Amino acid sequence: MINGEASASDPGVQASTSESSQDLRFKYKYVGPNGAGGMIRRRGGTNEQGLDLGGEFLAYEAIVQTAARDKRLLLRLAPGTPLPSKGAKYLQDGCALVLEISKARVADLKTTIDRVSSARLSEQHRRQLLAEGKGNLFRTMVCPQCEATIDLSGFAATPHTYCPCCESVLQGGDLVVSPGSTCRICDECGMFGRIRSYTILYFYFLLVAYGYSQKRRDLCDGCAVRIGRKTLLANLLFVLGTFWSVAMLIRAVAGRDPRMRGLPEANRPAYKGRYQEADMIYDRLLGEFPGHPGILMNQAMGHLHGDDTEAGMDMMAAALDSCSNYLPALQLMQKVYVSPPA
Repeated sequence: MINGEASASDPGVQASTSESSQDLRFKYKYVGPNGAGGMIRRRGGTNEQGLDLGGEFLAYEAIVQTAARDKRLLLRLAPGTPLPSKGAKYLQDGCALVLEISKARVADLKTTIDRVSSARLSEQHRRQLLAEGKGNLFRTMVCPQCEATIDLSGFAATPHTYCPCCESVLQGGDLVVSPGSTCRICDECGMFGRIRSYTILYFYFLLVAYGYSQKRRDLCDGCAVRIGRKTLLANLLFVLGTFWSVAMLIRAVAGRDPRMRGLPEANRPAYKGRYQEADMIYDRLLGEFPGHPGILMNQAMGHLHGDDTEAGMDMMAAALDSCSNYLPALQLMQKVYVSPPA
């Protein structure tokens, strides 16, 4: 095994490394497509086989993807997976269950599931390739950040690797260039940046009623500043909500990685298509992080938003030449080909 990689001749390496996980106990309730959750909180847990959801079993092999946001955990299931009877009516998009978790950290639960399910799904893929006489294509590595198994079968060997479980960008098999816990794709703008979770609060006071609306969102620094300014203006009239808005603005600019300075300032004009302005900052950042696929993808998006499609696609190709399995770039490239800019 070299640089964390395993070939088809090393079938047990990934399973033994990645399946060492602790059992977790938690409480949960199902969340429906409209965001409304069930009324009953049930007991759940993890074990060697999968998830115990109120006495019903969901195997690790059935969970092909997870996502965690605040207290909610999304489980995307393989086609044909038998659903827990109590959760069937909460199925979203035909393939996903969303659980609202308590009595355990959602991040810990996600990591535990990812570690085992990724190893077992990779083993299934290895057996499939061997049965098809393509065992030489099998290639995996273990993420040093979250210990999930990254299936690289069919992807070219490149300087960087992307972990789809924790969203970290890796280099050389053991170096974490940007951990997904802090730097990943923003849910709001779709660009790579530092991500933090914010409470967005609006107060209102009418002649006959008063109240507030509140929600949690994971945002990059640029989107946090933009939305923070918007909420500050909206809350100034009623004063009460200004504290949260000011705190949001301060948090969006505090504690940034000095090496990533300027990334929000580049993302803002890039998102609006002003790529000439953004490229000067991106070029400096790429001097600090050569070939970083997230920065290259942001630069490509700037050109695509500015109707410079040819250069944008060239930069997208450069991102994939640097990290062949960089899922955000693959998804964006597919979107461009399906619905190219006018």
